[in-house]
Amino acid sequence: MEHRIYDRIREFTEFIGTDKEKEVLEQIYPTLQNISIDFGIMERSNEVLVIPGDFGWNDVGSWDALGAIFPPDENGNIVRADYVGVDTKNCIVYGSGRLIATVGLENMIIVNTDDALLVCPKDKAQDVKKIVDRLKEEKRIEYL
Repeated sequence: MEHRIYDRIREFTEFIGTDKEKEVLEQIYPTLQNISIDFGIMERSNEVLVIPGDFGWNDVGSWDALGAIFPPDENGNIVRADYVGVDTKNCIVYGSGRLIATVGLENMIIVNTDDALLVCPKDKAQDVKKIVDRLKEEKRIEYL
């Protein structure tokens, strides 16, 4: 069941900095509507304050957008992992923990986290939403 974002966030704020912060966040987050902050909050409020800031910002909406943040290596790979590659070009390799090794790959996205591994061609990156939808259908929210 989806709840109003503002109400759920207010409910969470009393637990920030306590030993229940993570537990409550894990309960509340899956109930929030999947909507961008500009549509979900900013356009629905008459009480918005803005504070100017001087900091870098990039709205990374896709794996390919990582190239704007992290420069590619000499083979065009964007790597944020413990990584070894042979004949691998124009790939995005992201990982936490284990070594990621590739051989003969081109234009692929490899994402390895503690609980899941994603491998897909770059030109199919938009189809990751289909995986998310399927996980929701199967009620496997621990991966969302």
